[in-house]
Amino acid sequence: MLFRSVVRLIFNGQHEFLVEASWKRPDLPEDAIGFIFPLPAELASIYPLQLESYCSDGTAMQNSPRIIETRESEINKVLTGLDGWLFLANDSNESLAYLTGRTAMAGNLFEQWCGLIKRRQDLMAERQIPFVQVIVAEKEVVYQDQLPSQYTISEQRPICAIVETLALERRGQGFLYGPSAEEARQSKPLLYFKGDTHFSFQGAELLTRQLLMKLSQQGEVIGRPRPEQLAVYQYKKAFQVGDLISKRVGTNVEMIDYPQTRHDQVSICATPEPRAGRVRGFHNSRGKGRLLMFHTSSADWMAPFLNDTFCDVMYVWGGELDPAVIDWFQPDYVVAQTNERFLTHCPGR
Repeated sequence: MLFRSVVRLIFNGQHEFLVEASWKRPDLPEDAIGFIFPLPAELASIYPLQLESYCSDGTAMQNSPRIIETRESEINKVLTGLDGWLFLANDSNESLAYLTGRTAMAGNLFEQWCGLIKRRQDLMAERQIPFVQVIVAEKEVVYQDQLPSQYTISEQRPICAIVETLALERRGQGFLYGPSAEEARQSKPLLYFKGDTHFSFQGAELLTRQLLMKLSQQGEVIGRPRPEQLAVYQYKKAFQVGDLISKRVGTNVEMIDYPQTRHDQVSICATPEPRAGRVRGFHNSRGKGRLLMFHTSSADWMAPFLNDTFCDVMYVWGGELDPAVIDWFQPDYVVAQTNERFLTHCPGR
């Protein structure tokens, strides 16, 4: 006899529903059951939509609460610009409102970020490990001319003050922000994908060259990589399902340029998704030095070039810089990478 139970669902703390769980789940251990709940039309376009779920005895389910993505909310997260450019909108970080200055950075986040970057730099200096904090510029900043006319990128964004402060304190060698709008104007290949939030491989190559330059200038390291090691890469055409274009109805792929690397890049370890806590390691026998990188998804586009340069690269997903991982991996270089839109939250270390 199949067990049945009543589940209580609460959306955004105010929309409450009861649903019977009576659907047998063959993909889960014995006696596991689930439920199907068609989302009411009035909730389908809301983002973020947080779901709390409770068992019949009132206890919260193991994965409660969680954010629900709907087709309507996904479509609403895409802003159509000029000439087929797509931009991120209505995301949980309110990035467009932040980039245009309509929403200011809360509290003392500016001081927190400046303090965090300097602490990281000092920690790595104590260990005599070259270090760079990388903040990737948003597509809306680099290609702001492609935004709809009602959007103007603010020159008073917190990142501008962070860059200025670190430069005044002579800490710019351990900090990198880019690519820039000026570099995009001078580049024939697009530095960002039209249908994706991330920079293109050409944009990632540009930022990687700048990163290697900063690492190579921080003391004498045996076998250190040099920017000139990155020869001119050849690119081949490939299809990509961009994270913005895929949210729209209709065509959901775009043609991109994919780099042809020069060396064999062997995966030596990889933990499964979800991305939170993901760790990946690569080995290249012709590379030099060991790199440890704490990162977001933007590093995935830099990886072909980094793997092509270093002997061993370890990628650790997340915003925290973990000294225990540094001690374990014993890197020659450490990089922490995040994106400008994530400055709305400052990690603790």
